Amino acid sequence: MAPNNTSIFNTRPWFLRIFMAACFLLALGIRLYDLNDLPLDFHPARQLQSMLKARGMFLENAPRVPQWQREMAVSQWKIQPTEEPEFIERLALWAYQAAGSENLWFPRFFSILFWLVGGIGLFFLISDLVGKDGAVVGTLFYLFLPYAVVASRVFMPDPLMVMFIIWGVWALNRWHVRPSWGRAILAGGLCALAILVKLTAIFMITGAIFGLELGDRGFKKSLRTLQLWVLGIFSLLPAAIYNILGIFVIGFISQGSVNGRILLNLVIDPLSYIRWDNKVQEVLGISALLLAIAGTFLLKDRRGRCLILGLWGGYLLFGVFFMYYYGTHDYYHLPLIPLVAIGLAAVGQAVIQTLREIAPGKFSIFVIVGLLLLAVGQNTWTVRNTLKRTDYRPEAAFWQSLGNKLRGYSVLALTQDYNGRLSYWGWFDATYFPSLGDFAHQAIAGSTEDPMQSFRAAAKGKDLFLDTMLDELDAQPEFRSLLYNTYPVFDQGKGYVIFDLRKPK
Repeated sequence: MAPNNTSIFNTRPWFLRIFMAACFLLALGIRLYDLNDLPLDFHPARQLQSMLKARGMFLENAPRVPQWQREMAVSQWKIQPTEEPEFIERLALWAYQAAGSENLWFPRFFSILFWLVGGIGLFFLISDLVGKDGAVVGTLFYLFLPYAVVASRVFMPDPLMVMFIIWGVWALNRWHVRPSWGRAILAGGLCALAILVKLTAIFMITGAIFGLELGDRGFKKSLRTLQLWVLGIFSLLPAAIYNILGIFVIGFISQGSVNGRILLNLVIDPLSYIRWDNKVQEVLGISALLLAIAGTFLLKDRRGRCLILGLWGGYLLFGVFFMYYYGTHDYYHLPLIPLVAIGLAAVGQAVIQTLREIAPGKFSIFVIVGLLLLAVGQNTWTVRNTLKRTDYRPEAAFWQSLGNKLRGYSVLALTQDYNGRLSYWGWFDATYFPSLGDFAHQAIAGSTEDPMQSFRAAAKGKDLFLDTMLDELDAQPEFRSLLYNTYPVFDQGKGYVIFDLRKPK
């Protein structure tokens, strides 16, 4: 930690409070920008699951709703896969009920708050590990990383999970600094919430616990620590009960949510690591990653260094078990953002200390604060332009129009987000036909299913086939020929084509 006489923020608490309050308000403001747009800018397939669930919960008992819409909304809710507890969906339901109408602004706002509250916890954690100057650097990275801004505006459980991971790690570190039963229970409770919100948090939490224990007490002494055993059991018990009941007893967790997720054969495939690297670069860039790794070894405190190394180990182990998703779903790397923020904080602390030693006057303060504000402003402007660039609102009318065209027919459909947009805005349920990506995933999992044979089997008994992913037809000439040579076109327009399966040519 930098000596007080070289610190900018540690010796100026009034300036620190004003500066960070302004930054958090700006972080809130950029996230609220254009928040009423449709949430299609970030993994809409996953968001639509929560959107359909929350709408079904709300319309089940809402007044003045057409009966057919009520029944369809409830049906769409019930058929959505269940993996983790529906915390964010229940919060959305309460907001809808309080407002008297469904508004996607509410659950997105909740996620924003979760991310910002996580930022407060991250500031406290980095302050304990590195110092106040580094905490400012790391927290600003966490708040204004362009990917993080977009990813924290989503109707998904991940921002809530990240928030609890951060606060859980903070509590674990504080417990190690000064052990007590109260701190152990607090740490166990926060870690339990992180794992309960999303089971994958177990990797980061376990990594933090192992890192702290091995770096602070050692393996043998840790095994004799009663508080650790209680903390560990407390952390795992709620999620264990939920998943045992959901998978083996009551069965509300669908087998499709479990099967095909862990593909260990990909661990020995070199392309898996290239895809992994590509996703990491999409999330934060290679420079930030390398600097964060270097910053880990700048931590002078052994306990803190082992904590961060444990978190890195948890992140890597997470990738081994979910290699396919690490290479295809960038939001699986969200817990990496606070981890990288800690490493960058250590680098920032060292750089600020060096600059202050070279130029201890006000000039260095202006330079450092100016550079921080420049980085914040640049990222904020970049995000603003990204959010402004695309208006997704016309999508609602498009899908509503398609739903009206298809009503009354039995439909097989290849549309975006597993037919989620058609279900939500079109108020129409169709049987989903897998995309090329779906067939590729099935092949990795060991399936030998042929797309052409699958289509012929799925088309039996259906009236129409809807395709809004026209690039899929261009990528499959054989499939395209089958459709156009076998079935007449029922209707087509910009962005869609409908084939009549009842009247083969």
